[in-house]
Amino acid sequence: MRDELERSFRAGEIGEREKEQAEDAREEIHILGRIAHDWHRLVDAAIKFFKTFEKSAGPTAVQIKGDSIMGFAILPGATGTFGLTLTPPTSVLPMSSVITWTADNSADVSVPVPSTATATQPVGVECSFTSSTAPVATSFNISVTVAFVDPVSLQQVNLTAGPANVVLGTGVVTPPPVAGPTAFAITQIS
Repeated sequence: MRDELERSFRAGEIGEREKEQAEDAREEIHILGRIAHDWHRLVDAAIKFFKTFEKSAGPTAVQIKGDSIMGFAILPGATGTFGLTLTPPTSVLPMSSVITWTADNSADVSVPVPSTATATQPVGVECSFTSSTAPVATSFNISVTVAFVDPVSLQQVNLTAGPANVVLGTGVVTPPPVAGPTAFAITQIS
């Protein structure tokens, strides 16, 4: 294009001013092309960045970690620490999550003490409760609520787990004993 402009200028078909305007327009078109190319690269990078959140979506459910068959227990005067199990297990709680633990027996159990934040987990992913040295009740219930904005859907999510029963006492959840016989008789076997 530059050669055509030069030829037209030398042939007297265009003047100096038209030649400069054409060169300026050519330069602007070149700059706009570079901007479009850079914009396309920026959009691709933004899409790639936001797709990383698909792998770290917030959980759809929470449970209190532990053995659901054996149950939970704390010895008198001891501290029990409880944590969250997320569903799906690959989900991640945003650092801005608000996690609140509660216990229904303030006479025998301390105020909940949430864990501190780490580089990868928000405050309260775990929580400790301390039993009094001589509890009156035989158990208490704990619950947890988790509130966060899901990083993928950008919607507010509120999840609850519990109540989960925690036995106070021996620390062993045992069935009641079976009563022994009160009488017996002699029978013939063969």
